[in-house]
Amino acid sequence: MGNGGFELTIDGFIRAEVAGRVDAPRNWNNQNGNPFNNQTLFRQAYVPPNLFTNFDQLGALGIPTTPPIRWSSVPLPNVPGVLNNAAENVRRGDFVQTQNTELNYAILRTDFNTTMRFGHGFTLTAKVRAMFQPDVYDGFHASSLDAYQGGIATGSHVGPSQLYGGGPNFFQYVVDGDNHPVPLEWSGKNYLVYFPALVLEYSHGSMNLRIGNQQIAWGQAIFLRVFDVPNGLDLRQHLLLDRGLEEFSNIRVPSPSIRLQYQVTDNVLLDSFVEKFQPSYLPNPNTPYNLIPSQFTIRDTYYTGGYSRWTSLNGGFRLKADYGNWGWQLGFVRGYNPMGAYAWSETGIARGLQGGPGSVGQTVNTLYAAKLPNCGALYSPSTCRLYPDNATNFTHSPFVSGPGGVYTAQEWDWYASNVRVSSIGALNAAINEYPSARDTYGSPVTNNVDRDAELSTFFAAAGGSLRGSLDRRYFQENDFLAGLTYVTSSNIAFLDQIIVNLEAQYTPKFHFLLSQDASASYYARNNYKIAIDLDKWYRFFEKLPSTFVVLEAMTSQRADLVGRCLCGYGGTPTQPAQGISGNANYVVLGAMQPFANKLFTFEFASLYDPRGGILVQPGLVWNPGHNIEVYGAFNYINGHMYGNPNDNLLSSLDFAQEAFLRVTYQFSM
Repeated sequence: MGNGGFELTIDGFIRAEVAGRVDAPRNWNNQNGNPFNNQTLFRQAYVPPNLFTNFDQLGALGIPTTPPIRWSSVPLPNVPGVLNNAAENVRRGDFVQTQNTELNYAILRTDFNTTMRFGHGFTLTAKVRAMFQPDVYDGFHASSLDAYQGGIATGSHVGPSQLYGGGPNFFQYVVDGDNHPVPLEWSGKNYLVYFPALVLEYSHGSMNLRIGNQQIAWGQAIFLRVFDVPNGLDLRQHLLLDRGLEEFSNIRVPSPSIRLQYQVTDNVLLDSFVEKFQPSYLPNPNTPYNLIPSQFTIRDTYYTGGYSRWTSLNGGFRLKADYGNWGWQLGFVRGYNPMGAYAWSETGIARGLQGGPGSVGQTVNTLYAAKLPNCGALYSPSTCRLYPDNATNFTHSPFVSGPGGVYTAQEWDWYASNVRVSSIGALNAAINEYPSARDTYGSPVTNNVDRDAELSTFFAAAGGSLRGSLDRRYFQENDFLAGLTYVTSSNIAFLDQIIVNLEAQYTPKFHFLLSQDASASYYARNNYKIAIDLDKWYRFFEKLPSTFVVLEAMTSQRADLVGRCLCGYGGTPTQPAQGISGNANYVVLGAMQPFANKLFTFEFASLYDPRGGILVQPGLVWNPGHNIEVYGAFNYINGHMYGNPNDNLLSSLDFAQEAFLRVTYQFSM
């Protein structure tokens, strides 16, 4: 509708979406999907090597000594009334129950879009989005563990109670020290309301200026991102498993920003922006698409680290030129990596080892209290302690006694390989970088046998399980971007008018989402990504409209598609990760075929990892009229086609194989 120089447009949609697990394992990152819940495993504690005086020094004084022991040298026996749990069978499911949940996702969503054109080049766009998800996912509730080991600790600088103190929280992005870190977003456990766009736009001649909360799309690829760096991704809802051909349009994180586009010449466009940094939002613990094992508590330092300040900015530009069939792009962005980086951190929880009289935990607490305090330069973990008691010591450790953590060495080894870290390297980093871990007799290991012996001793001393603590931090990086575009010309119809895009990104000191050992030194290396994209509309069948086909390929030097270091790949439940040689490579194939009456449209998207993983998404769109659209698809995910599953990206998503359905009603006023 319009009146003189003013024009108002209102439209939107209401959509119901549902997704259910099909022939897939439960999400092993959640408490109720842990594959060790139903396994009974033997756990043997050992005498810690650091319990004794340094043998080398005694030998130098001419005192006869026994050779230094290793972690696996001296098993502790069960002694009735003295030591009760040094050797025992452990079943995780005696504490944490397994639940068979088939429905992953059921959301009612509405988008309401308003555009007001005022004349004189001014336009105001407001898009509000609201979502509601009922408690259809039969998830874990933290209160079920309150009777064990003091329950899961929550609190400021410990772990948000909204994420670790109750049931599944589907939507809230909660960080350490701030429950509302996202501008123009209001959320709760089951609902989310936010503005994907609230933008004032001014156009005049060769200039276009946009100010407000907005998304900035610099890429149109399926699954792959090279130039598309201005915004993070909102993965809370459905990961990357939504309609593949929509690319990232629904999940880019909007940010308060200023965007200036200027047509420098008839052929060259300048596109620049400055924005408040907003990170990517990952699924919360114990929700259907959670990616981080819930045995670990994550402290997101977005607020406490100062990254949420309005002075924490991203900015950059790109020059885009078109000369007939040829084109090029050059760009530069300096900003915070939105995925962040995860590493060991202090728990902040004052809780000693558990177990009661006659337990390994109480024995260690007693031995700790008997050590000398304040030894200064003469400190030795065998004879001295750094803190007044073991509870205080554990506030400075990356581990703490608590339920719902890691119970056995086998569980540790399996999850380490699954998340792409070294089972030995991660253990050693936690010990080497935190004196508190050595203060309770921890020491580095060099082989699998000693690794499992030390871990088993730790877990027995905890009186059940140990929970780990990790920080999520953010680092500024420089992204250098370059690209070429070419539109083919050929007498052969299939080879004519193919749009070829070549894009490259180089990032000095790229900070990995997760390094091989989760070290708090936050491993960074130079990294490049190169992608090629071929798009084509072609009429394969006379009686059908043209088919859209897209073929993409990408290579990444040292990081996988989500930023994990390739050096953490290649582990198994029995062998620590050694990394993989060469780059990470991915191939994408997509297609869209409307039927003759356009009542139906077939869609297809796939992501292939040549090291043995594939995601295939066939889908069908039905347009019955009356502003209704029905879309159904199946996400087939196989991360174990051949080779070691931990050599490819997609084995991390094997749990997410599912069928999903959307029903949309569109409206306009």
